[in-house]
Amino acid sequence: MNDQIQAGNSWFAHQFHTEALDEVVMRRPELVEKWLTPILRQDLNSTRLIVLGRSFYEALCEVLLRQMPEKGILLYRQLEPRNSAIRFLASGTKIPLTEYALFRAPSVATVIEAWNDKLSRCKSDRELLELAIVAQQGQAIAWLWTQIDRGLDSPVLIDQARSIMLLGCVDGDRAKDLLQQRLVSKPQTWTDHVIREAWSLWHKNFWAKHWFARFLTVEEEIQSWAAFRLFLKCVDRRFWIWEIEFHQHANLYGGKRWEFFTDNLEQIGRESAKNEKSLAENFLGRKLLSNQVWPWINLG
Repeated sequence: MNDQIQAGNSWFAHQFHTEALDEVVMRRPELVEKWLTPILRQDLNSTRLIVLGRSFYEALCEVLLRQMPEKGILLYRQLEPRNSAIRFLASGTKIPLTEYALFRAPSVATVIEAWNDKLSRCKSDRELLELAIVAQQGQAIAWLWTQIDRGLDSPVLIDQARSIMLLGCVDGDRAKDLLQQRLVSKPQTWTDHVIREAWSLWHKNFWAKHWFARFLTVEEEIQSWAAFRLFLKCVDRRFWIWEIEFHQHANLYGGKRWEFFTDNLEQIGRESAKNEKSLAENFLGRKLLSNQVWPWINLG
């Protein structure tokens, strides 16, 4: 860090805020071209610029995705594949802020193409979960449902299975009803097994919400504590989609329950990661093995 500061890179590891940048992009589009041109050359210097000024370029990407989506997508595609020691993540989900910026962009053709590309490149159930989270928290829930519906109606089994697993990641009764319609007591086919996995995944989120509500509202302290322990057994990062619904209960019982919850955010994060471990190790009902190539994965 000291080396970066001495080199004049004072923004290294510091987040560049977008408030003033919004106005600059709107009033001085020629500066946008000046900032983007060296990055889009895709040479060694562009990589160096991104590494040293990643905070600035991520903020610029967020602003451009809102104001000039086509240019924002061009910059996003340069930022995404480049590894960096510094990553700016959302506080709850730990998903990169650039992913949220992408899925909050207006649904124009170039943005939708990028959303479709992200979906097609998911290679684990956890990646599908992360995509579903940012789509639901962003501007892309309508797009997500369009992709789910298309996949369910597709004659291609991989498309069906992907949509089924996405149903397990989506909050609400619509997803539950579609899964319940397809559930069979004795799975015979691959997609039957995926349906059972997705059904279980949907219910984990349902029970996490149930136990969190009980933790906040039940009168007995022992029952509240027990509910919190059960909540930890179910919770994953979808919690950050619906947690806001419970802010109305923050002052119950003198605010002590809410204070306990906020004091245990790190534990919730750890338990969420533990509960998602199997999602990282599986894709559409199949275990992911090291160095194994699946026929539906595009390695290009």
